[in-house]
Amino acid sequence: MLTFAQIALGAMLGCRFRGVTAKEFTSTLAWGTAFGVIITGLSAIAALAIGRITGFDHISVLLAYAPGGQTELNLLAVILGVDAAYVAMHHLVRLAIVLVGVQLLFRFRPDIVRKPPDDDPV
Repeated sequence: MLTFAQIALGAMLGCRFRGVTAKEFTSTLAWGTAFGVIITGLSAIAALAIGRITGFDHISVLLAYAPGGQTELNLLAVILGVDAAYVAMHHLVRLAIVLVGVQLLFRFRPDIVRKPPDDDPV
């Protein structure tokens, strides 16, 4: 069921690229790749530092702080034989912080919410 859901989600996201030129697509792909490499590198540096300070396994810390989906990173933790609960808890706490932070931001700064135009199909 999870495989079907990921394929369906991928197909729906792929359909959103309809009408995008090759130049726009390659530019977006390049920037996305660059951003992914930078954020993963920063996560690796933070994981090494936190691992040294706390004594936790560097791989567990890297998976806990790495950008990506919780399901995939927990699966990697199980495959690599590291503490999947540690990885899952960090992702859940990060998600909670983001959700609460966004709600507070929208509450105290309603002017930053971008409203879609009336003719936007989404």
